[in-house]
Amino acid sequence: MPLNHALAAVLTSVPDCLAATLIDLAEGRWLAVRTLDDVEPEVLDLMVAASAELFENYQLEAAEALYREACKPPLEQRDDCRPREAVVLSRGLTHLFIRNPECPRFVLLCICRAGTSLGLALARSRQAVARLTAA
Repeated sequence: MPLNHALAAVLTSVPDCLAATLIDLAEGRWLAVRTLDDVEPEVLDLMVAASAELFENYQLEAAEALYREACKPPLEQRDDCRPREAVVLSRGLTHLFIRNPECPRFVLLCICRAGTSLGLALARSRQAVARLTAA
């Protein structure tokens, strides 16, 4: 399925989704975007920068590494301390950033209305991220 069609499916499956984009952290750019309304490219570029800040934050990785060292979690939880997901709630919008677990350079960003069902939106976004990377 082409990437644009896969993103269109995200808009319909994630509740109250206003925009969906697949971001390539390694390249520092968005690969494709689908929105219900027109969005300026500058706004999308800011979303890429926000994604990089959230997911490539070395201070957070260092803090997680120190926590792992101090708390000694089970072995299966020790190998990767990079953030996997982030939820940003504002007065009018909910931003869901979901890193692909199979290919961590890709992040799906879903922008939803603030009143969305957070649990359902997260579940549907998680389901969509793997399909998007395969597209």
